[in-house]
Amino acid sequence: MGKSRLCQFRLPHALSRTVPFATNQGVRIRYEITGRGPPIVLHHGFSQSSKDWHRAAYVDELADLHTVILVDARGHGESDKPHDKSAYNWPVQVFDIVAVLDELKVRKAAFWGYSMGAEIGFGIAVYAPHRTSALILGGASAHGSDIGTAFRGIDGTDPEAFLERLGARTGTSFDVNARTRLLQNDLRALSAAAQDRPSLEHMLSTIDKPCFVYTGGADKDMARARESATQIPQATFVAFADLDHGGAFERSEIVLPEAVRFLEQIRT
Repeated sequence: MGKSRLCQFRLPHALSRTVPFATNQGVRIRYEITGRGPPIVLHHGFSQSSKDWHRAAYVDELADLHTVILVDARGHGESDKPHDKSAYNWPVQVFDIVAVLDELKVRKAAFWGYSMGAEIGFGIAVYAPHRTSALILGGASAHGSDIGTAFRGIDGTDPEAFLERLGARTGTSFDVNARTRLLQNDLRALSAAAQDRPSLEHMLSTIDKPCFVYTGGADKDMARARESATQIPQATFVAFADLDHGGAFERSEIVLPEAVRFLEQIRT
């Protein structure tokens, strides 16, 4: 983190180390900080890491306007990777984000999550609403997740079985590069993290933050995401035509302008 891009909320000196961590319930959560301006947390999807936001070209543009806080979910990236399913019981991932904000002494931040990250974002809006100023939620709905059911019988010891199940779950085919990235994960940790999450649909009307909800137009969860958005008083929904679940993350040149426009509107 260069001196020319110091965060405006004045990070304590102790937090300027190269690979900082916050701890929640004994699990270390790795985060990264870059940019300047109002803080925004970026949370990746299942089987990804904070590096994917860089790879897909989101971070540099956002860092011109915001202090960007990138988080590796437990079981992912450089965060701790328990193999015990109990370490991932909902809503512990929500409070991993709270732990990072507490570590940074950030009272409130915007939150952008994709897929699993968006499900955690809905959770933040319900369980820790005072810690977020706005939400960008992509590729997911608040109707709950059956990922645990989808991964039943998968323990991470058979990589091909894991990839087959993940592809069927997301409706995405993986090219050679994507397969290589996926196989670099601790698949036993990811299998433990693959747990059903309850519906938060009954709480959507209580969310009092500006929300931008989006999916690819070819995402199988598009209709449920749009339905979730209609129940949030200050939500906007966009479906990006012809993009599938993976494409609505990878095609940042399409998604990022709309997200930045939303962030600019809530700052004025």
